[in-house]
Amino acid sequence: MKKENIVLDDIPEKAHKRIHTVNFAFLALIVGAVLFFISQALFVMFVVDDEERVAILGSNETVSEVTLDNFLGHDYCGTFYIWLTVGNNYGSVGNYEAANNAGRAMKGIVDNTVRTSAPILLLICMLIAFRKADKRLFFAHNGWRFLMTAGIAVLIQNIWSVSMQILFINAEQPFVTGIFENRRYYCQVYHLFGIPALIIMTALITRQHTLNVQKKDTSANSKALKALSVLMGTVTAAFILVRLITRVYEIINYKTYDAMLPFYSDLLTLPRELADSLETYRELLGFRLLKDMPVFISSAVTVIMLIKIMLSSARNEINTTQNMKRFNISMILLFISSLIFNILGLHEVNVLNEHFEGIYGSVVYTIGLRALCDPVLYVVIMWFVKTFVSIAGNNNTE
Repeated sequence: MKKENIVLDDIPEKAHKRIHTVNFAFLALIVGAVLFFISQALFVMFVVDDEERVAILGSNETVSEVTLDNFLGHDYCGTFYIWLTVGNNYGSVGNYEAANNAGRAMKGIVDNTVRTSAPILLLICMLIAFRKADKRLFFAHNGWRFLMTAGIAVLIQNIWSVSMQILFINAEQPFVTGIFENRRYYCQVYHLFGIPALIIMTALITRQHTLNVQKKDTSANSKALKALSVLMGTVTAAFILVRLITRVYEIINYKTYDAMLPFYSDLLTLPRELADSLETYRELLGFRLLKDMPVFISSAVTVIMLIKIMLSSARNEINTTQNMKRFNISMILLFISSLIFNILGLHEVNVLNEHFEGIYGSVVYTIGLRALCDPVLYVVIMWFVKTFVSIAGNNNTE
């Protein structure tokens, strides 16, 4: 039986060299990460002493061994983090134990399976997609399916995480104190839904080219691209508008209203009484809005560029000079806004430490990437999307 001849993808040579480099770097990164975690596990098991091992892995402390000063970790807000202890989080050892019991009751095999399987599936799908692109078989073998699978897997995991986090906050709420008493769920739309949306967008764009190569009808895929562009634009506009209105409202009503700061998936109170004066409080809120404005602007421009890329791809104008420029504009703006955001964060930390008391009076500076809100994260993702779009046929000017 003769082996069927395989038609290799028509990929621009420059783009193929880039995908070859990315494929090698991605594989090396995964191997390096696996070796790192193995070495760390062996180090903890056989090198460190018992006291350090307990500090790293935790311990099964009884109620009598837990104190109000027990360190529980950090919580990140933009470019700073706060220190969490039993005292400032729960107010008493009894509340801490009750909250732990409520949290443990919600976690089980299903939760662990969903949270573990999605990242593994993402890595496997991305490895296969990069491998096929490197072998010039991405379009011939419908490589878009692996991107779509990865995007849907991440989306399902994120929806699950949102549901579990809301349930966890509600279960723990009766036992918290201080700034956590009025805690509300905060949906990081850009992280929870933006990342899977970009992966799915990449899958649809590469599918559009695949259908063209295979001389199949692209009308349904074009409609999907247009629908995704409308959805992405609507959600982004709504999120930015709500956040801007909320921030302005907090500044205007600073004398009577406590602002809420976003920490990962929580909105926590910034009490007015912790500031040395109301004027300081207002100035901090104004400065925080100023610090975040470049991020809002660059995010809005990026989404507009992505919408234009999707709409042009729906017209079968995919790997064009204009689309490559749109990617570059987005990445440059996101990178610049990231620099401004992180540099201005230094002043924000100084204001908090010098003019606030309590949990906000001893914050520590960190890069915004730790809170998953740094635009530089999306520079990397945009570069990934651009890499796959660039292999979709020859580059032609619109």
